[in-house]
Amino acid sequence: MRGKFPILITVVVLILTCDIARAEEKRFADNGDGTITDSQTGLMWAVSSSPGDLDWEDAATYCKNPAMDSLYLKYDDWRMPTVAELQTLYSKEIDAYKADCGLKIRTDSVFDISCAWIWSAELPAAPHAKTRSVMAYVFDLGRGYKYADRMVHKKNMRALPVRGSMEDE
Repeated sequence: MRGKFPILITVVVLILTCDIARAEEKRFADNGDGTITDSQTGLMWAVSSSPGDLDWEDAATYCKNPAMDSLYLKYDDWRMPTVAELQTLYSKEIDAYKADCGLKIRTDSVFDISCAWIWSAELPAAPHAKTRSVMAYVFDLGRGYKYADRMVHKKNMRALPVRGSMEDE
């Protein structure tokens, strides 16, 4: 028994070391070209959000044609994210840090997000079937929830382009 105990300890240490190494594997991989790939969702995100305040229409335009030329030239399928996709970026486990706009956010620091409120592609149902919605959903990366806001609002609102699966469109 005495000779087996050190072997047992060695095996346990190796198992724990492997578990720690797996836990430290980065979920978000910086591709070095202005994009980040999320290993959990398979989505590719722009590293940076829009630098300034945008209303919903301008955010939609920004997401289709990101300001960073290298992103637009390399990929032509950028779009606005869904609320569910934005939720995958939020984490309670991350210590909140201040974005450029002064609001706190909780997402991986590999991203350069200039404010917590990100427009989504989703629109709440219009009150009447023939009416166009004047509201859109925003996701708060500081508090981890969605809310509807008027599409014309722009103060502290940002766009974050994404590409990849929308549940196989």
